[in-house]
Amino acid sequence: MTLDKKLVNKYNIKSFEKTKVLTANGIIEAPIYKCKFRYENQIIELKIITSDVSGPLTIQALVGKNFIDKFNLMFLGKEKLFYLQTL
Repeated sequence: MTLDKKLVNKYNIKSFEKTKVLTANGIIEAPIYKCKFRYENQIIELKIITSDVSGPLTIQALVGKNFIDKFNLMFLGKEKLFYLQTL
């Protein structure tokens, strides 16, 4: 999962290592952060990276295929609804 750098900087979160990541713009070296994601009674530890997510859309996060492969996801932006179901 990738979060906008502004969110990580806002809360002064520290990374624990760096890794090379293949992006649409090529390979970058990115800091890795650990976070916990809670869903119902489950807590999943995630590793996230940050990026400058900017442009005409107001995006604050990108979800990777490794996360998508574990869940059914539905985002309805206008209704501010996020649906998540484990596979």
